[in-house]
Amino acid sequence: MRLFRSEESRRNVILRTATVLAAAVLLYVLTPSLDFLSSPDAVRDYVRGFGVLSAAAFVLLQIAQTVIAPIPGQVTGVAAGYLFGTWVGTLYSMIGVSIGSYIAVVLSRRLGRPYVERVVNPLILDRFDGFMTDRGPETLFIVFLIPGLPDDALCFVAGLSDISVARLMTVIIIARIPVYLIAAATGNSLALNNLARSAGLVAVVGVLSLLSLWKIDSILEFVDSHF
Repeated sequence: MRLFRSEESRRNVILRTATVLAAAVLLYVLTPSLDFLSSPDAVRDYVRGFGVLSAAAFVLLQIAQTVIAPIPGQVTGVAAGYLFGTWVGTLYSMIGVSIGSYIAVVLSRRLGRPYVERVVNPLILDRFDGFMTDRGPETLFIVFLIPGLPDDALCFVAGLSDISVARLMTVIIIARIPVYLIAAATGNSLALNNLARSAGLVAVVGVLSLLSLWKIDSILEFVDSHF
């Protein structure tokens, strides 16, 4: 009696098993060392320790906090503004968080619900389970616009939906830009001791968020027709 229906089935099982084992090893090795992600000052000191490689180190750190320690990423977003300034800090944050979000969505889709149940807080999973499919990407866009929600964990939950990866990533990236821009502006204002400057930027970002929300249908239609 054959254990696997086909050679492709055997390869898929091996790949999934290897991925789960690798993820488990990474979680075991790295999670204790990522506790400092809850403090912007600690993140700043850690990244500065890499010298000229600090930008690359920060991007990798942002990926890690999205995939390995799925907590709200605004902490590292504030540190990015403190370290690199508002615009460059936002750019580095978005590079890292976009890559991390894509990895989270793909892992969730490839490995399925058992994997997500292991890496996402049960309270978050219970609250948002079925939310993506039932309410659609437009509502997901609104959720990602709200600072403080467990957006990284929601990337794993979103991966369980039937929404295409292209649509999910479009929503996730566009909705996260204003949040990380505000976080970087806050960090930069702390570095410059100038809160008034960031207040104006926050107002501009608020208007841009509303415009993005207004045009989200057109954006998603474009994605559907080209990807």
